[in-house]
Amino acid sequence: MVACPDCRCASARVHSRYSRTLADAAAVGHPVLISLMVRRLFCDSADWGGCDQAV
Repeated sequence: MVACPDCRCASARVHSRYSRTLADAAAVGHPVLISLMVRRLFCDSADWGGCDQAV
């Protein structure tokens, strides 16, 4: 669950997923890579008329 930045209502309906890779300078001779799987969610707020925000 994540809160919509506009109406602050919780949402769990997945819009899309994608991977993101962060890279940094070498630490002790080894490259530093962080791989993340990121989700975007739809806002389903009935109070705001389903604010249609992709969170």
